[in-house]
Amino acid sequence: PADKLIYALRDVTGTVRSIPLIASSIMSKKLAAGSDAIVLDVKAGNGAFMRTTEEAIDLARLMVALGKHLKRSVTAVVTDMNEPLGMAIGNALEVREAIELLSNRIAPEDPLYRLCLTLGAEMLMLSGLAENKNEATVRLQEAIVNGAGLAKFKAMVKAMGGDERYCAPDRIDELCKVQKKVPVYARRAGIVQAMDTEELGKAAQVLGAGREKKEDPIDPSVGIVMNVRIGDSVSKDTPLCTLYINDDTNEHDSIKRVINAVKLGASRPEEKPLIYTIIRGEDV
Repeated sequence: PADKLIYALRDVTGTVRSIPLIASSIMSKKLAAGSDAIVLDVKAGNGAFMRTTEEAIDLARLMVALGKHLKRSVTAVVTDMNEPLGMAIGNALEVREAIELLSNRIAPEDPLYRLCLTLGAEMLMLSGLAENKNEATVRLQEAIVNGAGLAKFKAMVKAMGGDERYCAPDRIDELCKVQKKVPVYARRAGIVQAMDTEELGKAAQVLGAGREKKEDPIDPSVGIVMNVRIGDSVSKDTPLCTLYINDDTNEHDSIKRVINAVKLGASRPEEKPLIYTIIRGEDV
């Protein structure tokens, strides 16, 4: 509650982008929850609050140092956010993608899978449940294959008052039902050079997946499912994504935002790393 008031004050004093205040805001909530081991995913890129890798690393180091000062074990993983991590943008759609991962339906080379294993491995090592990254990774992969990860997720949903019966590949689609699905096609052939991830988020927001004002309602079923990633070749009329729509008031606005957000060119772009660096307590 206090953090919301402080954030409102930062908004009117032009200090929203102050790295010390960002670090304090994030860490106060983690520490108030009582966690003794914390793994942070610190994003860098055009879809993140920290636009540059340098800013993200500065923030990550400060948060790890704050945790260390207060006798907590903290690791920060600085990761790329110059395109959506998964293919889904939206509330139920992203939950569906998470359940697909926990149901072993997402390929190990997928960025979402790779990052989940990296964050999970750091958590297992930090909490003393694995001695090294290899042991931790094997345990996580086993939990995906044998269903233990999905079972734990269901137990967490149930403990928080949710209906865990929807947390299954054959039921989760019920939460993603919409009035219509609209494909958005490429206007010309080319190679996906870059994505404006913030603009893709706004394209989902105008459909009702997010708020523009605090009092705006959220429609959990709407959003975007991407069909392409940076580096993919597309021809004219290749579907870039599919819009999940209940209210078509802003349909054309959303389509325009997607077209503008996916940048096409003739050459293959330089590949960015998914993980820039990992900062641990001994590093600060």
